[in-house]
Amino acid sequence: MDKNKYKLLNLNLREYYTFIINNSNILKKDFIEFSGQRFEQLMFLENKEEEFQIPLEEHYRFVPYENYVRDIESNVYKGYNTSMITDDFRSMSERLFEKYCEKNGNVKYVYKNGDSG
Repeated sequence: MDKNKYKLLNLNLREYYTFIINNSNILKKDFIEFSGQRFEQLMFLENKEEEFQIPLEEHYRFVPYENYVRDIESNVYKGYNTSMITDDFRSMSERLFEKYCEKNGNVKYVYKNGDSG
């Protein structure tokens, strides 16, 4: 496959840097203009609404040897427990947030998708 076939500018590295340096003012102006257009385009996405449904089931990793396991009552799934929110699987901020939600009487349900990342 010819990788040069898909290049925007078919220049070697030296020619590329020369192009950037010689056209820096024009490129800055174009990027500023493009950034403004991008902002205007994103404004239309703010009002987008989609119906969200919690999946019927989710797969969570857990620590089988965890001591003192207790269910997290605020989670939408029955059986979701403290062996699933250990530092083996969750970041500190995720663990703290789930604990905060569990203790906060204003939080009715919590849903944590099984995605890592």
